[in-house]
Amino acid sequence: MDRELVRTLHRRTRLPHRACHAALVEGLGDVELALVWLREQGHLANRNWLWEQGDLGPDAFCELRVTQAVDLRDVVAAIAPLGMTRVDDPGPMTSGFRAPVATARDLWLDRASALTLTANRRGEAGASLWGYASISVSRERLWLENGFGYAPPECVAAQVDVLAAVARRCGAAVASWSVEYGGQGYTIQRVAGGRTARSLADYVGFPLVG
Repeated sequence: MDRELVRTLHRRTRLPHRACHAALVEGLGDVELALVWLREQGHLANRNWLWEQGDLGPDAFCELRVTQAVDLRDVVAAIAPLGMTRVDDPGPMTSGFRAPVATARDLWLDRASALTLTANRRGEAGASLWGYASISVSRERLWLENGFGYAPPECVAAQVDVLAAVARRCGAAVASWSVEYGGQGYTIQRVAGGRTARSLADYVGFPLVG
């Protein structure tokens, strides 16, 4: 089997080279057919965007950007992420992984963090938000961020639902995406990225047709 095809499939799936070789044999040397076979066999199922975190750091971050006039806020609001609460008046986009962006955005937090944030704003509590799961979205930019290793299954599933919805709705408008890890005492590491909806779907493990 052509080594470049194996490397290409490995880059798109992050599966071991041996598994990629076997898939290409089943797909008669065609990368797309090999991907179909991998999905049918369940090798790309039950992933999520955090599957490479390991010991790379307690904080996880995913950014997706689009190029044309598709308002990502509408895409996210349409699916109303389960297990997440929309926060009123969230202010500019902020993250430990990026410089602040002064743009209108919607912010969704896991329910416990949303309650804590609301209480803090009212002066009813002084708790810090260390562990949280969030979805922050402006017109052309989507950020997912989980702090301090906090990743409730229902929130991670909601985040994957958002990625899948954006990839399916925006398609060719997807300009770039990346997954990064870091945190206090850790160097920020970008472990994956791409410039197409297809590469994102392959990495996370969802079908582009839902």
